[in-house]
This record gives sequence, C-alpha cells and structure tokens, in this order.
Amino acid sequence: MSDLQFALVIIGIVVVLIVYLYNLWQERVLRNRLAHMNEGAADVNQSMDNVIASHRIEPTLGAFSGDIKSHDAGFASIDSADLLDLNGIDIDLEYGATLTLASPIGESALRDLRSQLGVFGKPIRIFGWDTNAQDWLLLERASHARSVKLQIGLLLVNRTGPISAHHINEFCDTLNAWANTHDAEIVLSDVSEALQVSRDLDLFCADVDVIVGFNVIAPEGNAFTGTQIATAAVAVGFNLEPDGLFHWQDAIGQTLFTLENQGQESLSLERLSSVHTNALTLLLDVPRVAHGSEVLEQMAKAGQALAAALGGTLVDDNRIPLVETSIAKIKTQLDSIYASMARRKILAGSQRALRIFA
Repeated sequence: MSDLQFALVIIGIVVVLIVYLYNLWQERVLRNRLAHMNEGAADVNQSMDNVIASHRIEPTLGAFSGDIKSHDAGFASIDSADLLDLNGIDIDLEYGATLTLASPIGESALRDLRSQLGVFGKPIRIFGWDTNAQDWLLLERASHARSVKLQIGLLLVNRTGPISAHHINEFCDTLNAWANTHDAEIVLSDVSEALQVSRDLDLFCADVDVIVGFNVIAPEGNAFTGTQIATAAVAVGFNLEPDGLFHWQDAIGQTLFTLENQGQESLSLERLSSVHTNALTLLLDVPRVAHGSEVLEQMAKAGQALAAALGGTLVDDNRIPLVETSIAKIKTQLDSIYASMARRKILAGSQRALRIFA
C-alpha cells in the first residue's frame, strides 16, 4: 500500500468516526430536549399564538381558527356506572360460563385455568364472587382469588373478526375438563345463540369502525426531520410513547388521537435522528374515543399548530387544505356513528368499546 492510499484510508476512518460521534451527540441532545419538554408538559397549554410564534417557520394554513382545548377538559371520559364491568361477564359481548366449586379456588388452579383458556383467539375474563361485597370481582393476573364461584367470559368479536364455532367448542371442552378435574359444577351458555350474536355484532362493528386522518405535508421538495418533528410535536402537546407514535392524551392518560410518520420509518426515540419524511398523519380512532366531535376539532387545531411550527400544510386524505366546512362534514358523519353506537349500548370510549375495537 502506497503512502497516498494509506493516508486516504486514515482520512476515511476519521470522517466515519466524526459522523458517528456527531450522530451520538445529536441523539443525546434530542433525548435531553424531549425529557425536558415532557417534564414541562403542563406548561405547554399556553395560548396557541405563543406556541406557534415560538416555533413558526412559515405557516401555510388559513380559514381555521381557535385555541386548542386544554388536555384537562375531561370531555373524553365515560363515567356511566353500568359500563365499568362491575357485574360479571357481559352477556352482549362475551360467551359465558359459570363454575361452582366445592372449596375456594387456589392460586395454582386459577393460573392453570387462565393458561388453558388463553389460546382461543379472543381475550377471556375471569370473575370471582366476592361474598363480602356481594359482587363479582374481576380477577386480574395478580389477583388472589378465594372464590367458590367463577364466571368466565370469552369475547365474541374484536378487530380480528367474530369468534369461530371451533374456538367456542374448544373453549367449552377445556372448561368441562377443568371442571371435572377440580370437582366443579359448570353451566355453559348456548353456543348457537352466541355465534349468531357474534355475527350480528361483527356486522355492527364493521359499520362504525372508522378512523379519521389528517395529514401535515412538507413543502414540495422539502422534508421534515425527526428532530424537527419531535420538537414541534412535544411543544404543541403530544407525548412520544414506546410504540413509536406521538400521543395526544387527556387528563387521565387516555389517548385521544395520535401522530405518526406517513412513511415506513418509525418515530421511536431510537430512530428519530435518522427520520426524514414529507408527510405526517394524525389519526382519530373513532369508536375508541368519547365525544368525537370535540376531539376531532381538537385534533384539527393540534394539526394546524404542528403544520405552522414545521412550515407545512394541514390537509385531508385527498390532500386538500383542511377548512371549517370539511370539519363540519366529518362531524355530521361522526354524530351518526355515535348515535348508532349509543343505540347498541356500546358508547364510544367506554370499556365495552375498548374491548371489541382492539
């Protein structure tokens, strides 16, 4: 190897090392910035004028006005007592079984039962009768059960589709075998009726399972970097979660809508420094959020603030700039969806809705 070739190799190694160290430094700065912003998230709910002014590049959106509502507004919560799963299995959403034991179930037997029932394609819930409270207690994995009476519910429908006859029959066979082993009496719901309910429920879910999306697009020929996105998103009011999405949450931590990269690169903290994208997407998962019209408006205003901070444009799915009339049309559609869900007694954002739209 000549002296020139050796020198070129050394220069190449130095350049690679400099780039690597720079990326490490940039990632560390970004981590510190995100940590600082999340600690001060409560201070972010200042007026929209202050937020946009401090991060503005060149706003491009007009014909949409108003302040983002406080995260503490509380309008996204459901407080109806009959939706809190305090009365055992939900016969409208779950295939049910009741077991009566000769003596209180032990921890080992409960773990064995839960393990055997976790393979039928849908979530199960186990309730134990609390003689002191005279009510059914949901037995979580860490629960210490001493009940002599159990209720077990197998979810009939979720976003993977309705339960199959095969899975219900296997569920029943497994419960019968467990009951025989533990000297328990068992009462099972009617399988054919449950299958009909699951089919009807699946059709209903297909009609109301809607996601509303807005996009923030970069000017033609430009792109948003991960660092720019993180800085603007957290300043506006989003929190970056481990799933690689920025979440807009209410006062109790429930996600109202999310922000994600329209491209394939994740916005996870580990990958932010390498992200370059020309479009971001805000998504509202309609059946999982209560009071969707108000949340829709909040999402539009958050999108407006984000677009202004990044120098992009807020548009709908057809890449048409979002205006008040567009919001009004979507609200009308949402009102129809929520009315349909209310008639079915599956209120958007309730525990019932969260189970089947998962």
